[in-house]
Amino acid sequence: MRRWLLLLGGVLTVVVLLVPLSAGSAVAGGENDGGKGDRTVKTKGGFDMKPNKFIRSNLRFAPGKIAVRSGEEVTWRDRDDWPEEHTITIVDEGELPDTVEEVFGCFDTGPCSLAEGHFATDPPTLVLNEGAAGLDTRGDSLFLGDGEEISAIVSAPSGARLHYLCAIHAWMQGLIKVK
Repeated sequence: MRRWLLLLGGVLTVVVLLVPLSAGSAVAGGENDGGKGDRTVKTKGGFDMKPNKFIRSNLRFAPGKIAVRSGEEVTWRDRDDWPEEHTITIVDEGELPDTVEEVFGCFDTGPCSLAEGHFATDPPTLVLNEGAAGLDTRGDSLFLGDGEEISAIVSAPSGARLHYLCAIHAWMQGLIKVK
């Protein structure tokens, strides 16, 4: 009996040691984190709270800035720790919230209302196009479901800078530089 328990303990130790190595090698070999030439943006982070003290979030787009050629496709993947959807909503640079008041008032008085069309239908409308097809102008918006991914062609001309935010979590902001 004792020999069986020692054997079982050894097998469990090997399994516990191999699981993190397998998970790490899958990430290293498959997805990257926005290196040169990467056209994938992920959501990352989550929330932390202490009652009557604070609530904080490190939800973000990673990488926050990407550079692509006009006509290339960009993919956004929901990989954060929070079970909620996001938007990728193109706004003017000056509209990006940079204070707590602007973040929490974004849907009422700010650019987050540009994404309202997503929520006019059930299920939500996935793509809102203000200009030509693809991402090229203020008001273009993508809906990213929880745990899902969505892709779009960047149709803005070379030299354009497309600033975007999540209309649900307005501190999540990004930039697409079009080459």
